[in-house]
Amino acid sequence: MLANLFFILLAALIGGLVTKFLKLPSLIGYILAGVLGGIVFSLDGGTIQDIAELGVILLLFSVAH
Repeated sequence: MLANLFFILLAALIGGLVTKFLKLPSLIGYILAGVLGGIVFSLDGGTIQDIAELGVILLLFSVAH
């Protein structure tokens, strides 16, 4: 799971940097990274739920900051 999480976060970072370079909102890059990650990685339901819960935790930290 950690390897999958690493590559998904790396794809989100690259997508965010590319969209910043193109002067687009970073959210577009994150969404595209999620779509491409969903296509590339065939994950089972439990792993997807774990990654989703981690995403919610990170979102709560970013909102609180």
